[in-house]
Amino acid sequence: MASAGFEFGLGDQKAQAEAVISDINSRGGVLGKKITPVYYDLSTGRAAQDPNGTQQEACTAWTEDRPVFAVVDVIPHLSRPLAASCLAKHKTPLIAMSPIVLRPRPVYARLAPYLYAPTQPAVERLVPKWMQRLKASGYFEGWDSSLGQPSSRPMGRVGIIVVREQWGSEVGDIVKNELSRYGLEGVIGEFSGSVTQYSAQAAQTVPRFRESGVSHVIDMSGQIGYFTQAAESQHYRPRYGLSSANRPYAGDNANQMRGSLAVGWLPAYDVSTADDPGTISEAQTRCRNIMRRAGQNTSDRGAFSSMLDTCDGFSFLVRAVRHGSLSASGLKSGAFSMGRMESAATFRIDLRGSSFDGAASLRDNSYRTSCNCWRYSSSKSFGF
Repeated sequence: MASAGFEFGLGDQKAQAEAVISDINSRGGVLGKKITPVYYDLSTGRAAQDPNGTQQEACTAWTEDRPVFAVVDVIPHLSRPLAASCLAKHKTPLIAMSPIVLRPRPVYARLAPYLYAPTQPAVERLVPKWMQRLKASGYFEGWDSSLGQPSSRPMGRVGIIVVREQWGSEVGDIVKNELSRYGLEGVIGEFSGSVTQYSAQAAQTVPRFRESGVSHVIDMSGQIGYFTQAAESQHYRPRYGLSSANRPYAGDNANQMRGSLAVGWLPAYDVSTADDPGTISEAQTRCRNIMRRAGQNTSDRGAFSSMLDTCDGFSFLVRAVRHGSLSASGLKSGAFSMGRMESAATFRIDLRGSSFDGAASLRDNSYRTSCNCWRYSSSKSFGF
């Protein structure tokens, strides 16, 4: 088995994985077998320069150099199309835990049974509930994108930001079709290539959105920071609709975030430690204790989100294998038969017997100018 990657800003991810693996092994491992990790290091930052080469290199390391049973990935780089497809081709299951990469259902179908996302929702499940909650919260109203404030004028078009290499056309069409149900027109803004190219592309997208009458922006890329920086430099302040994939609380541009609303299913991505809703499960308590015993700093929000993803990734793998067997087909049968899984990271995991994506509950989240922070609107969760 393997735990994938290290990335700046998320703490000591190798130590986090070691803590979880040691805990599992101390309790008998998986069907009597100890987990032996095989790591791939992304800490050099080369993934931003050569994302495709990095994905291929990691896949080769795990399928040819040191073959593993499954990959647990807590960062976005190795959950992207090339790596996921390569692992599936080699019949190696990928447990993708980062929420930044949102996938449509056909992707799960094409890569079945080798791609699982226990704490993520497929785009087709997420978008209808997301747009419904934005509508209920008053998001689709007139907005002055020059001043960044409500306007009495009719609402303009909705910009939709996607990443071409992350199923951009499929994802964009899903959002556009859902917006049309509300009588709204979507305009696609596309990032492509490596992340080092996104800033220039964002700077080009801003005037195109402005000229197209875009007053609201929905982000499906997980890379909204590039757009907000470019937008602020050009004095363009649309109203944003975000999700956990954007890690909203980490944004610090008050002018850009004014009036923004979101839906969230991952508290450690959605709100700061000060605005955390509190312990959401016994699984979260166990994860925190495992990490603290291993000397990890659970008060660091970015690192803590990685810890929770790591706990859930391995818990899902172990639980599924124990309900099935130590094979790809056994993993699938176990995942679909184990029922609802208590999660450390998200409000509810439920694979529903046939879905490879598991996040099943979210909350309304909104930006507050009074504190320059994001907070859940209430403790009420909405299933989807």
